[in-house]
Amino acid sequence: MVVPATSGKTRSEGRPAKTGRPFRLGGYNSFMPALLSRNPKENIQIAKMLLEHIKKSDPSQAAVIALFGNLGAGKTTLAQIIASELGVKDTVKSPTFLILETYPISFDHFHRFVHVDAYRLDSPQELANLGFADFLKDSGNLIVIEWPEKAGPFVPEKATRVSLKFIDENTREIAWH
Repeated sequence: MVVPATSGKTRSEGRPAKTGRPFRLGGYNSFMPALLSRNPKENIQIAKMLLEHIKKSDPSQAAVIALFGNLGAGKTTLAQIIASELGVKDTVKSPTFLILETYPISFDHFHRFVHVDAYRLDSPQELANLGFADFLKDSGNLIVIEWPEKAGPFVPEKATRVSLKFIDENTREIAWH
């Protein structure tokens, strides 16, 4: 059982703690409380919870996870853990200079993991030039976008928006809607 971090109760190792604060991003509210992750086991648990959420997404289009957070918030680490949980055997690095990388997967109805790092984009047109709209149309794609605020119209309204916040060297606050 995930226990609120402010409850005073001891929580089991490897389980993220709830902060009790509602998640708010870009004017949207979510009923899911933010989670605190303090170690790799908790990161994995949060990634598994996020993937369970993604299984409920519309199977007629690509599922998109938009990772919001400052430098050092843990966006790339979370993307790597998600890829690992999806069975990606390759080393997943942030595709900062390539903009996107694809990996074959077999998860639910998804057959391809697409990792996008939009940090260096000067405009969303650069994604258009890479044919990114085709990736969004393929319902077999599970897409993770770092720095989605730079991807503009390529972040669908139905994307799962994940907020990552640096708390200290070992702790991150993670929430999604």
